[in-house]
Amino acid sequence: MDCIRANPIVSLSAVSRCSPKFETGKKNFTMYYDSAIALGEAEIVTDNAEKIMALRLLCQRFLPNYMGNFDEAIKRSLDRTTVVKITLTEPPVGKSKP
Repeated sequence: MDCIRANPIVSLSAVSRCSPKFETGKKNFTMYYDSAIALGEAEIVTDNAEKIMALRLLCQRFLPNYMGNFDEAIKRSLDRTTVVKITLTEPPVGKSKP
């Protein structure tokens, strides 16, 4: 968090659909993937309503079957949870090796 406060410029990298392959004909090891990188500016979110909204969206995306536990978890841990908002400063770029 100290680094973000000192210099909020960040780089994001994401890779998905990774699948290592051995290409028998070439006798070659390779990796098939999709990837993207983006530059942005990070900001530590201090407004509790904004933090809750961001955390709710993440939970709904990745653990929708457990949303009944969300409010209790927020009460228990919001004060010790840090949310960082990143605003992209340039369009993301990506590549793929299908």
